[in-house]
Amino acid sequence: MTTATAKKKPEAIEPQALPVTFDEIARRKMRERIVAYREIVTRRADGKTITVTDMEQAGDLLDHLGLPGFAFERDTEAVLKFRAAAAKMQAAVDAVPGARQRAEELAAEIEVQRQRLVALREEHRLAVARISKPQAYSGSLAMLQNDHPVVLADLDVAVRFRLAELDRRKLGGGA
Repeated sequence: MTTATAKKKPEAIEPQALPVTFDEIARRKMRERIVAYREIVTRRADGKTITVTDMEQAGDLLDHLGLPGFAFERDTEAVLKFRAAAAKMQAAVDAVPGARQRAEELAAEIEVQRQRLVALREEHRLAVARISKPQAYSGSLAMLQNDHPVVLADLDVAVRFRLAELDRRKLGGGA
């Protein structure tokens, strides 16, 4: 019986891992501490019960993070304020489409009202002109009566004017 021998793949040569530096270790530990601290602060902000063990851990984490003891309450309040502000921002973002539509409706209405205002101003101008028309016509009538008294002036005025004119001509000898 013949047995088949399987060929082995040559083992891949692994690159040598670079040595870990103290800076990388410090970053990893700081990251872990911040994550753990945030988790406790978030539970407090959520209104969940924080045990004595949690508070001791938070105190230790604050020491390692170089933060004062009052930072825990301050940070919890900051998380609550951030959530409130984020909710308000989301409400504002959600309101944008409605506000945009209302702004477009108002812009259209403003244009209608602007055109109406133009028409009203013209109508007003004509009305004001009509108010002064009698005075203008009165002046025109007076001028015509003065220039053509024989046919337009009061009859007594026309008689006096014509007699005076005729007397002037006789005295002056003009035509």
